[in-house]
This record gives sequence, structure tokens and C-alpha cells, in this order.
Amino acid sequence: MIPAAVVTAGQVHESQYVEGLLQEAEKNMTDERGELEAWPLHMRGDRAYLADWIDDLLEEYDIQPVIPSKKNETNAQERFFDRKAYRRRNVIERLVAKLKEMRRIATRYDKLNIMYENMICLGFILIYLRTLSKRSKRRFSDRA
Repeated sequence: MIPAAVVTAGQVHESQYVEGLLQEAEKNMTDERGELEAWPLHMRGDRAYLADWIDDLLEEYDIQPVIPSKKNETNAQERFFDRKAYRRRNVIERLVAKLKEMRRIATRYDKLNIMYENMICLGFILIYLRTLSKRSKRRFSDRA
């Protein structure tokens, strides 16, 4: 299950949709009794996500931001920054890169958002199956 995903216009930065994404995640991760089944402890983002309004929003949702300070900041505020946690962000970056290798997803042939979202889900499934296939081949070749 994907907790939340929002398809945005290409010319708008994804940081503008953080609030909608968190609201969607909260809705999708709530069980039938109205209790959260799971919730992220951290949000990893690049320097473009460094904004006071995003920090305030994450604080409302009790999520710790893991966002590096901008290089040109003269009065960089003292903030918690977990370098190890930030480096794990590459897992998502590599997943998005693999999705972009799929021509239909990269060029977005679909006119309707729902069709595009479904193609992304199929892309995730394909990547997952390829990963499982590679792992099982390694496992079986070790036994031979």
C-alpha cells in the first residue's frame, strides 16, 4: 500500500503539495476505528523543502524534518540534522529514477490523472518483481 501520492503539474515544485500529501497520508493510514496504523517519524527532503511554513506544518503532524541548511544561508538556525537519515533518501531517489526509465511514465502519455497514477503503480510492481527475481536468482545460484 502506498500511503499517499499526489500527481502535480510539471511546472509546480512538489514542496507546494506537502500539506495535501500529509492529509492524504493521514486519511489512508487511518483504520476503521479512526486510529493511525502507522505514521512517519521523519521527512527527508532536499534544500528546496527548507521553509518555515513546512517546518511548522511538520511540527503540527509531529514529524521531524531532515532537511539540510542552504549553503548561502548567513544566519542558519540551529536545527537537528541527521546526516545518516538524510543519506537514506537515495533509496527513493533511485526508485524515482527507475520509474523515469519507463517511457510511458517519463513522458506521461495519459491524459487522466487516474490512468497516470495506475501506470506508476504498475511501474512500482514491475520494479518490485524485478528485484525479487534478481534476489531469487542469487539465492538459487549459491546453492548450485
